[in-house]
Amino acid sequence: MPVFEIVCLANSLKYGRRCIAGIKTDSSGWLRPVSQSEDGALGEEHYLLEDRQEPQLFSILKINCSQPCPQPHQPENWYVSRQWWERWQFVGMATIEQLNRLLADEIKRATNNPNLLGNQSDRTHWDSLQANPLKRRCV
Repeated sequence: MPVFEIVCLANSLKYGRRCIAGIKTDSSGWLRPVSQSEDGALGEEHYLLEDRQEPQLFSILKINCSQPCPQPHQPENWYVSRQWWERWQFVGMATIEQLNRLLADEIKRATNNPNLLGNQSDRTHWDSLQANPLKRRCV
């Protein structure tokens, strides 16, 4: 099973559960760990760390995953491992230098192509995403 190390850049509520995502520390792209539930939201059994704490923004985390499960609008999705003994591990807090290094490519990409989801609008149609899924930049 693949193990990814990420810097947590998102930790939000989703239907009373969690949506967590971050950039991989090896600079290979984004990772959004998801559960097998219909909406992919994570329960505490998925994301609580070994010390039973929640991941914080800028935490470096090791996450066991089972397989990729890309969606047209979220190509970075991976199913989390369902094994209870494979809890997420806290590695440390990201430094400013680490964040600058990891985000440099993402900032360059955004500067060179200001389109988000293929256009400059504040939204895109689902049919368009299904016809032209986002390209995934992950292992």
